[in-house]
Amino acid sequence: MEPQHIDQVIERLDTSLSFKGTKTRTKSEFADEANINNIVKRCMNGAVMPTGGRTPLFGDFTEVADFSSAQTLIAEANSEFEQLPSDVREKFGNDVSALMDFLDDENNLDEAIALGLAPKPESEPKTLDENTQKAAPEPTLSESEVSG
Repeated sequence: MEPQHIDQVIERLDTSLSFKGTKTRTKSEFADEANINNIVKRCMNGAVMPTGGRTPLFGDFTEVADFSSAQTLIAEANSEFEQLPSDVREKFGNDVSALMDFLDDENNLDEAIALGLAPKPESEPKTLDENTQKAAPEPTLSESEVSG
């Protein structure tokens, strides 16, 4: 049997497929987000497309070693800012530095937690009231330690 050329095999395959009469699973509420024209506009305005579902991380970067490291940190901050929900970004005028200034102010901690920008503080360990604390028994010396 002589081997066949791939074009001869493909000609025999039925490649027509129809989805007429099937229910669509497309969600029209995401049409604007998925529109390539809108995506290109966002990119042209400096937006970085989010990659992955990593939780944004903000921190103190005062100990940056060099210019390259600083640029990397700035790029990461911008990228993570773009991953925030649009309503949160709009609250800060779509400006990363406005968000960083907000987070630097300790008076904004409760609002930052409510916005999901800061972790909830761990609850403090419960302490017993001084009146309810049991006093540790006084150590006593045995007779051999006293006479020894």
